[in-house]
Amino acid sequence: MTTPIVTFEICRSCRKCCIFNEQELDEAPVITTDAKNCLMEQFPNEEIAFEPLGRMWRIVLHPTPVEHRWVCPFYDSQTARCRIQHLKPLGCVFYPFYVMRYQGRLVIATSRICPASTALDTTALVAYLRVGPGPLMVREARKHPDIVIDHREGIRILLEVHGDDLLPYDESGERSSGCES
Repeated sequence: MTTPIVTFEICRSCRKCCIFNEQELDEAPVITTDAKNCLMEQFPNEEIAFEPLGRMWRIVLHPTPVEHRWVCPFYDSQTARCRIQHLKPLGCVFYPFYVMRYQGRLVIATSRICPASTALDTTALVAYLRVGPGPLMVREARKHPDIVIDHREGIRILLEVHGDDLLPYDESGERSSGCES
């Protein structure tokens, strides 16, 4: 996702979001049944497959020549672009941010491999998410709970979801009011 934080130039030069290692396979894009059906119609001669995931479908990744790496079948390595912008999966739209389950609650976290998000401090990312895509991410996660993945060690949590509020994550377990003193 290109944003004021992650520019198109930075995003296009990297493309780590479309290539997955063994620990990231559960981050493969997830789409609705309608989107799956459209993709099957639009790409009838290609080797694309989907795995059921609740009421959604996970795109089956293709192995790459690099050992233990998989790539999204809709990634065009020649142009470094997604071929399905019109049906782009929500996880791809929101990347490098995720809605995740952590200790029984929803949180918003950031990718550990996106150079743009790892270079920025937490304060900047939290401020952007609270006024930018954060509320939409939570609405979509509630609408499509199958897009929510479990938190894994090493993924930085930025916000906790409390009802309709997005509060800065506090590792101590205490709830932050989100107000600065």
